[in-house]
Amino acid sequence: MKKTSNESYATLVYGESAHACAAAVLVRVLRELDARRHITVVAYNISAATVRLLEASAPRINVVLHGQATLRAIDSAVAVHARKMWLWALPFVAVLYFDADHIPTLVSSQRGSRTGALARRRAALDRVWNLNGELVASHLPQKSMFSCFNGGFMRLSPSLQTVVRHTTLLESGVPSASQRRCPHGMDRPYLNHLFPRWTRIDEDVW
Repeated sequence: MKKTSNESYATLVYGESAHACAAAVLVRVLRELDARRHITVVAYNISAATVRLLEASAPRINVVLHGQATLRAIDSAVAVHARKMWLWALPFVAVLYFDADHIPTLVSSQRGSRTGALARRRAALDRVWNLNGELVASHLPQKSMFSCFNGGFMRLSPSLQTVVRHTTLLESGVPSASQRRCPHGMDRPYLNHLFPRWTRIDEDVW
């Protein structure tokens, strides 16, 4: 059986808002789908009460706290990317990241039992964990002749070298050619510039 102790699901939480509640739901769903792997919440600017909420959502939840000072006085796209880059610093071989609004469904549109729906969802997640590639992700609707991936759902390989690459790009900005290649906004041009070669995930995972 494949070793899973060095793999983790992850999500981000920033600020005191409904976003934290959505993350708590995501954590609970992920734990029901997979009892083996770690679940990590990378959090910014949250209270002790919100930490307790997240930790109470499911067994064996690791909340990693980051400060907010480095994100001041920069635009929203850079802020989102600056938050996500620390996913590559997590102490795991592989991380499967979900935005808090990317919650896998636990029911099926097909006829059948909930048990059957759970089994299909678990099998879909296992397929994602077993895909080859430095970064695997779901694709975005095309706004250009190029295909871009969605940074809201991706499996990545943590590496401090990649964190350095993120930091360098934050300082220099995304080249205009990459902006045209992936004109979807927010952190997507940053991530697609760093990972021009990526493996596509089927949409049936969630």
